[in-house]
Amino acid sequence: MTFLMRLRSTTGQQLELALMGEMLGNAPFRLQVRITSLIADARPDRLVVDLAELTALSSAGIHALLSGYSSAIDHGVHYQVRHARGEVGRILRLADLQEVLADSNDHGALAAAVRRLNKPVPPPRTCWVTGRDPADPSSRAGGV
Repeated sequence: MTFLMRLRSTTGQQLELALMGEMLGNAPFRLQVRITSLIADARPDRLVVDLAELTALSSAGIHALLSGYSSAIDHGVHYQVRHARGEVGRILRLADLQEVLADSNDHGALAAAVRRLNKPVPPPRTCWVTGRDPADPSSRAGGV
């Protein structure tokens, strides 16, 4: 599936950027450029990023959303990311970012989230293919 962005102006100086499809490949870069240019050129009071129709989100996509948050703060724009559902919502909750991205007035939460994202993620205890713990000898083929 492709990645699409739809911009609409809501009340007054509020812009809403709806994201659709999968934010994979070069899509996060496209989003980051779009958000940065909207903030710098349009200077809205509020930018809302709607994820209701987004079906996939990569780690680069998370960083693009955080970059938008940071740009908005730098320019005095209120920034909200909302309507994350399904797998996208789960990914943002696992990264502990769903509530942070919902309100750009919480600068402390943003700083904490960025620090967490810069820490390496520990390897999973189970293989994502087999569901077994590779360190457990009894889970190896043949039960050895």
